[in-house]
Amino acid sequence: MSSILRDVVGADKFHGAKWPQEKKLLQFKQKADEIDLYVRDKMQPGWDDESYKDLNPNGFWECPWTVKGCSRYDKKPESNEGAKIVAQGLANSNPEAISRIIYMSRNPRDIAKSQERLKRRFEEAGTVHSPEMFIAVTTAAARWIVKHNARVRVVDFDDLIENPSAELQYIDEWLKELNLPHKFGDSVGKIKQKLRRSAQHATPEQSEKDDAWEDAEEIYQLLLSAEFEKIAAYNRKKKDPHRRYYCTRLNTQLPAAACKFCINDKTTRDNFKKTAAQRKIDWRNEPCIFECKENGVSLTESIANNHWKNDSI
Repeated sequence: MSSILRDVVGADKFHGAKWPQEKKLLQFKQKADEIDLYVRDKMQPGWDDESYKDLNPNGFWECPWTVKGCSRYDKKPESNEGAKIVAQGLANSNPEAISRIIYMSRNPRDIAKSQERLKRRFEEAGTVHSPEMFIAVTTAAARWIVKHNARVRVVDFDDLIENPSAELQYIDEWLKELNLPHKFGDSVGKIKQKLRRSAQHATPEQSEKDDAWEDAEEIYQLLLSAEFEKIAAYNRKKKDPHRRYYCTRLNTQLPAAACKFCINDKTTRDNFKKTAAQRKIDWRNEPCIFECKENGVSLTESIANNHWKNDSI
């Protein structure tokens, strides 16, 4: 789609370059001497590894805004310019720089498999087959879209592969008032079935048990219907394992796991009380925010039944 967008707006109006830049690599190899190659190997180990072709045989189009978002620029982009920006980049973009968005959606399981090819590591489930990144970046993008009332058309990866002519015509109809120099439909031949390489794969059993998949799949269905307001306000069924709470007894943020230890483990409480004493905090008259949030205990009840008071140091 990036390559097609470049054809539509024109090479001079498209921001970015193809990565990996194979011609530049070839030119370097042809001109480099033994010392140049030695230094390159030291500075960029694996620079000559062509396994990147497993990621996408046709390469990628990338620009400085792709991941970071279009927040800073020398000249405001015009409506007939184009660039590839991923979801987390969109969430950090200046709305004045973006007039329209062709939002490419994809099944979260296929995305997870694709990310495995990128050799990324996720904490969740101990494998890259994780829905967490999809959930995070999609909800962030949705909040940006809703906040700035952005003009968006969603195009699903599977639909584009299965029926490229119809999908590209759908985009052309939406953009016809811009009078772009070329049409998306003119480049239908660039959509290749062979690039659909992450579908119908087996999700590892360990990851399959991750109940966040339900959240990801619900968000994906909302995305297909362009229901960005619902995505932005989505309440997850799985509670975020990395959530943090402000502990008024320690005057600091704590991960939920530490709060659970505090409730169930006397040694943890003793250590926390020592820290509170050093900080001169009157912990006896402070509530447990974790307890209040998780168990619906009132602030008054939490102070009255302070579980730290039942211990002795």
